[in-house]
Amino acid sequence: MSDDKLVPRPTYRAPVKQRLIMLPIIIWMLVGILQTAGDMSGFRFLSSSDWFDRSFMWSWIAAAVLAPLSA
Repeated sequence: MSDDKLVPRPTYRAPVKQRLIMLPIIIWMLVGILQTAGDMSGFRFLSSSDWFDRSFMWSWIAAAVLAPLSA
């Protein structure tokens, strides 16, 4: 095959700002997939009241961010 018959591959790469926005979203989705996979495999996580008290604010923040994104 000669060099003139090769089709050039696109060299598009997402802008830095877009990559910085997508990185936390991808990490968040992976964490959700891991939790769902743990539920499907039968592993149940029973949280303590102390853990619940410490994570209550973060769960509201996550819900406030993800609700508009999913809508």
